[in-house]
Amino acid sequence: MKKSVLLLASCLMLFMIFSTSQAQTNRSDVIWARTTAAGTLTLDGNLTEPAWDKAEELKIVYG
Repeated sequence: MKKSVLLLASCLMLFMIFSTSQAQTNRSDVIWARTTAAGTLTLDGNLTEPAWDKAEELKIVYG
């Protein structure tokens, strides 16, 4: 009786580990870059340069 309970618990644990590891999909990393002829862009959190007004917008939706 102990062996069958231990075997059942082990199989259940392996099934749970395997099913959670397969739940995540592979992430596709994307490198996206553009050049600007309007001047230089400074990545400082302030969008005060005139080139930011002409920059392309890319909306990324996760989930």
